[in-house]
Amino acid sequence: MKKLLSFTCAFVCVFALESANAAPPKLKDGVLTLDVGDYAIDFREQSAWTIGNVSYMGAPIITYTGGNQSVINVVRPVQSDPEAWIGSAHGGEEVESIVLRVNGEEFPITDPLTAPPGEEYTLVKKSRIGPFQCLTETTLNARGVEQGISFNADQPMDEVRYAYVFMHCWHYRLSEWLAVLPDGERIQKNFPSEKSTSLEQDISMLALYSPADNVGVVMAYERPYEGDPPRRNFLNNWPERHNKHYFRTSAMQMNGTTYKCRIEGFSTSPNTWVDKAVELGKALWPAKN
Repeated sequence: MKKLLSFTCAFVCVFALESANAAPPKLKDGVLTLDVGDYAIDFREQSAWTIGNVSYMGAPIITYTGGNQSVINVVRPVQSDPEAWIGSAHGGEEVESIVLRVNGEEFPITDPLTAPPGEEYTLVKKSRIGPFQCLTETTLNARGVEQGISFNADQPMDEVRYAYVFMHCWHYRLSEWLAVLPDGERIQKNFPSEKSTSLEQDISMLALYSPADNVGVVMAYERPYEGDPPRRNFLNNWPERHNKHYFRTSAMQMNGTTYKCRIEGFSTSPNTWVDKAVELGKALWPAKN
């Protein structure tokens, strides 16, 4: 019994020491910044507390050069009007509650921030995006980032044309990409030097790689989700700005559905990055493999 007590005490003390040495959450000028291990992430109040930037080992992965996370497109007299979009950096999303969960305990997002350092953070947001009540949970730990969002309509969906459940503004230095389709087929390409749109498929995972940094990133879905044709999952290449991923679905498809994806960075050489990405993609959701 004494040995068991000693082991338990040592484990608790080491965990407490690691948490104490971790960088504390920061809240300044409406920007919440979290650091765990090799990852850093920030969330922007002006964009309804959606993701702004994500870095891995100091290399930028996701950038605040456009809206990240979720948005819907609704019918308007002029579809190019800003009011045709609701959510994320486009505005119009009504945040009803927002808390930071640190190692299981919840703290309000208020200045001064009282949340302590932790080994795992989850930003929990309840909001309204058009006719949908949404629960968004974004988790950061030493493994990477997990995003989850559920949509439940309590108002008519007639005006909703489609939604981007996930948007990721990948940094433009991530110049090579690989997609794995639900049947296992692989599509591998480099982004061209001019603006372009590519992929337009249902996928299981997407990976990008920066030869300049020897750093890559994998995004894998909990399961393959059916997208809204013809776009489904697509990539918009905007040179020197970002290589943006969109997952498009319809109001009927998304209502009552919870979507999840996980993002993990990796570092490897240019000639091994594809195999490394596929291996990581399979490991991100081991229960489905």
